[in-house]
Amino acid sequence: MDYDRLRELVDLSDRTWNLIDETYELRKAVPCPMGTGDAMNTMVPINFMMATQDSYNFFLNLNKELKDKIAKREGEVDNEKYRLLWGGGLPAWFALSDFNYFNSKGACFPAETTYRMVAPLYEMDIPETKDPIEHLAWRWLGILDLLVRQSAKAARLGTGCGTADQPHRELQDRRGRHARGLLLQDLACGPDLAAPSTRKNLQAHPGLRGHERQKRKDLPELPSLILESDIIDITSYSEVDTRNKIDAFIETLESIRKNRAD
Repeated sequence: MDYDRLRELVDLSDRTWNLIDETYELRKAVPCPMGTGDAMNTMVPINFMMATQDSYNFFLNLNKELKDKIAKREGEVDNEKYRLLWGGGLPAWFALSDFNYFNSKGACFPAETTYRMVAPLYEMDIPETKDPIEHLAWRWLGILDLLVRQSAKAARLGTGCGTADQPHRELQDRRGRHARGLLLQDLACGPDLAAPSTRKNLQAHPGLRGHERQKRKDLPELPSLILESDIIDITSYSEVDTRNKIDAFIETLESIRKNRAD
């Protein structure tokens, strides 16, 4: 084992973790410079390229791009009306154009919980150690502990472990992002799960339903929408039904917006 090389890579991954969090925080800006649709595509350098210079450089360039857009007041939506949170679940990968449809209605997603298993190291209680393997162990324990503590209310409801309750980290921070709604994707993976018997189970996904119950308790004024599909089986997806649900949700948001204006 080349421990010197391992220390270098662990240090690089630490700096990448902090950089990812810093970069995502830039999305609080109004208008939002990058939405969830684009953020989902950052999962590759996060999940499969960590501890590489390419991953660090990717987020360094993204950080600069977002700062440039903020300076020019450029957002992913020309006329931003509604800021929404992606509160849980993977999107249907074959239907990412749904994000464009939201954008066409003036809606953007400045934050999501999916693929957000990073947090700045200063938020974690990580003991000092010169052993890179021990540091890695403490880092993973630190983020899991952080997520559990940040989702204590949801955990008391029995909706799952800390990582499953991660949406409430974003919910607690929603006022900093001026969010006006919450979207959750209830999904399955694979053609076998498209059967009617399992589709019924899919629609009662306990984790996302738990998030919905907690949201209603903590933030009753925040309307929400749950979309249902398989992430790879296109036969489970109806663009017409999905767009109709989105239209109805946007109408609700617009009604709330007008009432607040009055």
